[in-house]
Amino acid sequence: MKAMQRIMNTVAGWVGVKFNNLTVRRKKLIVLLLTLLMGLYWISIVIKGEGI
Repeated sequence: MKAMQRIMNTVAGWVGVKFNNLTVRRKKLIVLLLTLLMGLYWISIVIKGEGI
């Protein structure tokens, strides 16, 4: 369990560093893509939840 947390922290740190090295335009694109993905994910959950 501790090892898993350590791996996650390492990955998160690495991603953070890579993210900070990106240009502002790329950051905005990535954030936009992630937001869209999350939106689609929640919409699909709502649709499945209502049994449509």
